Amino acid sequence: YRYEYFSDNTAAFEALKAGVYLFHEEFFSAIWATGYDFPSLDKGWVKREVIADDRPSGAQGFWLNLRRPQYQDRRVREAIALMFNFEWSNETLFYGLYNRTDSFWEGSNMQAEGEGSDAERAVLEPFRNQLPETVFSEPANTPPESTTRKTDRGHVRQANTLLEEAGWVIGDDGVRRNADGEVLTLKFIDDGPAFERIILPFVENLKLIGIDASFELIDSAEFQERRETFDYDVITTRFVLPLSPSVELRNLFSSKSADQPGSFNVSGVADPVVDALIEEVIAAEDREALDTRVKALDRVLRDKIIWVPNWFKGSHWIAYWDVFGHPDDKPPYDRGTDYWWFEQAKFDALVAQGALR
Repeated sequence: YRYEYFSDNTAAFEALKAGVYLFHEEFFSAIWATGYDFPSLDKGWVKREVIADDRPSGAQGFWLNLRRPQYQDRRVREAIALMFNFEWSNETLFYGLYNRTDSFWEGSNMQAEGEGSDAERAVLEPFRNQLPETVFSEPANTPPESTTRKTDRGHVRQANTLLEEAGWVIGDDGVRRNADGEVLTLKFIDDGPAFERIILPFVENLKLIGIDASFELIDSAEFQERRETFDYDVITTRFVLPLSPSVELRNLFSSKSADQPGSFNVSGVADPVVDALIEEVIAAEDREALDTRVKALDRVLRDKIIWVPNWFKGSHWIAYWDVFGHPDDKPPYDRGTDYWWFEQAKFDALVAQGALR
């Protein structure tokens, strides 16, 4: 094997086009939609395939830090979530290639849907007095659907009402303050520019409802330190949750981990019902019980609005030089590339044509 490192994604993509390496998985919608127009693709030397991704998509989102006093009111979190316009982002920035994430266990049998089964309600029933009635009477919380205009005026009205009810009043300067005169702020931080084009329109929408929102690009060392010490308002991250959830849930969502530096509880959620449901998941003795209990946990977490869910693509975007063969079918939960093979005759033919060296 030979390992070669590239300074950035642009350099790596140029190397693929030149045949420096032969297999590439694309993760950027703009490149997948517009970048594959180079000569070797037109000549059939490079192939593109879309391979279905059967795995749960992972929990990627803008995670709000509930340790901050201003985000402890659910109405504030709901107002913030209303101002992220996925539909506009998908059409304008993502070329319509993504789907909206609803669940922490998106794309799995553990995703809460609708009003839930009798078995799921039975798991939640002991906590009825500790949970909002909507957890039992309404479908699982899903992100609001926006218009494809950059700013959804209906959502602006809803968000303004929620913030007024929560005690955040807009002043003559267009900024909201509470009764103590504290400004409602929300700063996004990241250690790379990839999300900047997505976050900045979100920031603009948040300013429309009087939130003093901003985005700051910081270096990776500072980002890591601030993540581990929970020194942020909102953070963008993705967790790939296992197919059989267990003790790792304590690190992600438990009250104990909320104040444990370096834990993965990035939202700081600390709720006795969530703690109890985590322990029930861990104690599940069969697959059916596990799925049901995770659905109950998913439903409760989603109702709390601890994040603004992002998106997923539901497939693998693959580009490769035509020197491989592969079976028609692939195994579940995998790309199946471990079952591909190299075909020397194809390689030699491309070398003879001057496509490869």
